[in-house]
Amino acid sequence: MTGSPRDGKTTLALAILSTINPDSTVIVNPGAEKKYYDLFGEARTTVDTSFPKIQHVAPQIYQDKRDYDQIWWPIVMHGNVYTLNDEVSVTATESRYGPGMSYHVQQGRRRNCGQIALTQRLHRVPLFLIDLTDHLFIGYVQGRDLERLERDTQRSWSGLMQTRQEHQFSYWSKHRGGDPVLLPL
Repeated sequence: MTGSPRDGKTTLALAILSTINPDSTVIVNPGAEKKYYDLFGEARTTVDTSFPKIQHVAPQIYQDKRDYDQIWWPIVMHGNVYTLNDEVSVTATESRYGPGMSYHVQQGRRRNCGQIALTQRLHRVPLFLIDLTDHLFIGYVQGRDLERLERDTQRSWSGLMQTRQEHQFSYWSKHRGGDPVLLPL
């Protein structure tokens, strides 16, 4: 999911997670948003491998983004754990991401693991996240983000960006195919 800070990315992501109902949900929150504190309490700084139903992980921003790898390996090894990665452009960038995140996205499905990744800066996330994404929800994007989105999905999003209202997301599924459509929140 991508869009501006006021598009409702977190609200939509939490609604989607509530319908999935995995054994556990791990929220990776490097931005330390107050909304997560209000909903789930204080963050932990390490991953608890016993995996309670909801765990709010590490608001700190590491010097080396590869340090976030400590989060992904235990999740995949445990299985049936979904992550909400908010803000993915902080935990990984196009040029620097750890093998744990890559493995989680590429191989996690076999262990019933998935990831909902949120960002305001689509041009700064690893290409494999877009390539392996089943469902894209796009708020308002422009400039480099719009160019990358159209190039990577081989779809036109410009028209939807011009007609969308506040709190509407464009949605596209690679399995459904066709053109993206607008969805209200």
